Amino acid sequence: AWAAWFLGTMAHDSWRFNELSIGIIPIPLWIPQAATFAGAALLALAFADELSGVLRGREPSYRAPEDAIALGKEG
Repeated sequence: AWAAWFLGTMAHDSWRFNELSIGIIPIPLWIPQAATFAGAALLALAFADELSGVLRGREPSYRAPEDAIALGKEG
């Protein structure tokens, strides 16, 4: 969540100051930074979802493939 917050702040600052990439085609830096922010925010959301499920007593989702392999029921 901290990384997502920092990336969002960085993208907002790039948009506010109209920063452009260096090179032949100047691209506003907020565009790739916003995509990075979205990915970090979704990852933080997925971690929070998994944590809330485990705290409620649900089995972690990464255990299902391990259990299937141990029981011989993979793929």
